[in-house]
Amino acid sequence: MNPLREIFVRVILQLPPFTMIAFKSALTRARFHLCLLTLLPCLTIPLDAAPASNTTTTAPAPASPATPDEQLVAQTVTLQTQPQNAALWHARGQTRLKLRDTAGAAADYSEAIRIAPFNVNFLLSRARLFTNQGNWSAVIADATSGLAVNPAQAELLVLRARARASLGQLDEALADADKAISLNSGNLSALGIRARIYLLRQDWTRAVQDASAALQQTPNDIDLLLLNGIAHREKQEAQEARDCFERILKLDANHAVALFNLGKFDLAKGDWTAAAAGFSRVLQISPQLPEALAGRGRARLETDDAEGALDDFSRAIRARPDQADNYLLRALASEKLGDFERAIADGNKAIALGLQDPKAYLLIARNDEKQAAWDAVVLHSDRALELSPNNTEALRLKGRALLARGQTKEGLEAFGQAIATSPNEWHIRVERAAVFHQQQRYDEAIADCDKAIELNPEAMYAYSLRGFCLLQKGKTDGALADCEKAISLDPQQPLPLLVRARVMLRRNESAKAVADCATALKLMPGSAWGYSTLALALIQQSRYEEAAASASKALQIAPADAESFATRGRANVALRRYKSAASDVDHAIELDPNLKPSLSAELEELKNRR
Repeated sequence: MNPLREIFVRVILQLPPFTMIAFKSALTRARFHLCLLTLLPCLTIPLDAAPASNTTTTAPAPASPATPDEQLVAQTVTLQTQPQNAALWHARGQTRLKLRDTAGAAADYSEAIRIAPFNVNFLLSRARLFTNQGNWSAVIADATSGLAVNPAQAELLVLRARARASLGQLDEALADADKAISLNSGNLSALGIRARIYLLRQDWTRAVQDASAALQQTPNDIDLLLLNGIAHREKQEAQEARDCFERILKLDANHAVALFNLGKFDLAKGDWTAAAAGFSRVLQISPQLPEALAGRGRARLETDDAEGALDDFSRAIRARPDQADNYLLRALASEKLGDFERAIADGNKAIALGLQDPKAYLLIARNDEKQAAWDAVVLHSDRALELSPNNTEALRLKGRALLARGQTKEGLEAFGQAIATSPNEWHIRVERAAVFHQQQRYDEAIADCDKAIELNPEAMYAYSLRGFCLLQKGKTDGALADCEKAISLDPQQPLPLLVRARVMLRRNESAKAVADCATALKLMPGSAWGYSTLALALIQQSRYEEAAASASKALQIAPADAESFATRGRANVALRRYKSAASDVDHAIELDPNLKPSLSAELEELKNRR
């Protein structure tokens, strides 16, 4: 690959589609201009082949020897006798170019210009050479000298426009391009360079207009197609941009820039398989291109190939260790693989490198939540909210942390904000419904479940929770219907089975309750609520010893479960283990004073036995 084009792939096309606004944190306006400036040297601008008009005498045209080497020998022999023949020095420079002797050609052109400083042809030849070398200041100097002699020399105007654009002198460059086009509206070179200048100025509409006009003359010009595709991309005209990049691939199946852009488009529309395939083709051409590695890593991450994604992000980091985005992406892959220590390390590294992305703080907050570090969850959620004030996940994490800290009002407010921000996110409503249920605000919980089911008719948890709330309100038929629906949606979930067991207990169908509890505990052997519910069913069957054992298992899992203490207390009273019963009942009431009325019979008997 042309090394300049390689630079172009590495720099400019790390810009994703339609992200001139969204990615300002990762790519400043100044850096964007630098990226686009890189584009100019590596793209070919067709230049007028005809020599500039000139009145200076040129060298006579002798019979041309057969090869450039023979031409050079003959010209050198002549120059020994005619050292002041400027045209001959220029001709020898042209011959040296054929031999790829650019330094010698520059020297000969310079000697011709020393002898005839106002010869526009000579100045044009050297300006072309300097253009190919990227010596922009020298291009401007020669073009300016030539234009002082012939202000209407269009190719010099184009060359100077290109040089000025490459140095960031966009206003002056645009003036030169405009003048060249005013001399000839169909000047392909001028249209091409002006399109590139508009690209640098982020004037996407005019860039498209000029590139399209130039493409009418040369429809298979890959560089113009690429420019047109970039401009369409930034105008958010996805299909037009895709058409340009796909047309390039028909002309050059291994064009890395076109492949890269198509991969970005596939990422944007969520076609992960196509994106991964496209980036893989780019990596066959440029194996260590960090942007392509990161792009393929993102596609792999979305298809649950977290290990492949981790490898891609690690390679991208080795290629560009100062790129903060890749550390965050690798952190997300590590999180998916359960390597939380590495995920946190990479998340912190991304932040240390200056990344201002709420996802980094959210990743750390999620890990804080796993550690039940509620203060840290609130802190990192707040940092995410500073960067993204209406971030739904940050509000949910903060809400859960506030509830865990006992700040129920503030927690519900955070959930309310999350719902206002994402009114169609049904999960948040189910979470808030669970809080309302704990507060025995059953009507509000049912309302949230209703909305969640409206948004997602297959929301199994919403049916289960609504069924439990209806049970608390004494509506056993509705509760049972919700349980049946939840079980039909996911028979492998223990929650609706346990809610149905509670409904069966209310209907005095303890055998069915025991069966549901047994099935639920096979699905989730560590469920404290499962053992607590089973204990209630066994009490109803007067199987007090088994009930006490089941309640004890629940307490091993959840030592502060008031209901299990109360159930075991009842069982112990029935078994006449009054000392143990008294201890259990006291613990139950201490943990939940609202249980005292339901334990009145046990309390009375214990009072009589004390």
